[in-house]
Amino acid sequence: KSKLVEWSHLRVVNLTLTRGYPLSEAIRYLEQIDATTNSAVLMEKLGDLYVADGKRQSAVDAYQKALRLDPSPQQRVRLMLTLAEKLTALGRDSEAYDIYKQFIRERPDYPDKLSVYRKLVPLAEKLNKPDAKGLQAELEKLTSSDTKANR
Repeated sequence: KSKLVEWSHLRVVNLTLTRGYPLSEAIRYLEQIDATTNSAVLMEKLGDLYVADGKRQSAVDAYQKALRLDPSPQQRVRLMLTLAEKLTALGRDSEAYDIYKQFIRERPDYPDKLSVYRKLVPLAEKLNKPDAKGLQAELEKLTSSDTKANR
């Protein structure tokens, strides 16, 4: 199947929303088409719509599914960081910690590692993770080099 199909569905959803139709209609559309279950793009959009509709658990489920659907490298970055943030908001700290750790392993050259460590360190401390001190040291090193870069 052509990847263009998912983009045309995304366009339908975006046009629906810009024309003032209710969020529930856009959600229902994505929930009913088969393309959503096979598309990281559409599943991420469904997650975003769930967030806007206050359905945080459904959003987390959609983002997790999107990650399993072969997202582009940049989309994977966005999905992982969004998912970890939403899991933290739901009090699912251990899962969020795992996502942030996986993110750091997969993206060692990520340009804003400092912001990731600022979220990861408190989770590691709260969960009494054995690597909390090492993560804190890395955060301090990143903070120090960030401060020097901004002088």
